[in-house]
Amino acid sequence: MGDAAVAASRLPADSVLAERGHLLWEAIAASAALEAAGELGVVDRLKAGPVAPGQLARDCGLGERGAQLLLAALAGLGVVAASGDGSYHGEAADLAALVAL
Repeated sequence: MGDAAVAASRLPADSVLAERGHLLWEAIAASAALEAAGELGVVDRLKAGPVAPGQLARDCGLGERGAQLLLAALAGLGVVAASGDGSYHGEAADLAALVAL
């Protein structure tokens, strides 16, 4: 069997491995975002009501860019949602319990 044939026969296994690696990376990133939200007080602040990234940054002692990125990550996970006015609110029924997992 030539090199091209060997490479082609290994493609599905390599593809599966790459997909598993990608899923693992997403799980690690999701876990990190949830843990950060809990440790930085973001969960408690969201329980108090909707908040814009700038206000969240001030309330939790974060940089504004960091607050924006964390809220975007949490929105991507479906645990917060953005409102039309740029604020975010909790979407999970019990966000604190989700973060505690």
